[in-house]
Amino acid sequence: MGETVTASGSDRLADVVAATLDSFIEEEERESRAVVEKLMREIHRHGLGVAGLHATLAALQQGNVDVLVLAKDFNLRRLRRVKILTSGTSCS
Repeated sequence: MGETVTASGSDRLADVVAATLDSFIEEEERESRAVVEKLMREIHRHGLGVAGLHATLAALQQGNVDVLVLAKDFNLRRLRRVKILTSGTSCS
């Protein structure tokens, strides 16, 4: 975190922006991997994490969620077809 991108006055702005963006993306990917690794440890070790749509909805409804991790290809339309457990209404 806090990585510095070195640039000189002769560097083109587009090159500096591209290097900065690459650095930002790499850091985001490292942070994402760390969050997923922690989630997997919690699911397997302490029971402090859940996986799957229904278990996640139940944890959300009970106010037991500090961090919500979604897959890149998460489909919100699928969620809209699921009935909310406590209210019995759909998520639309």
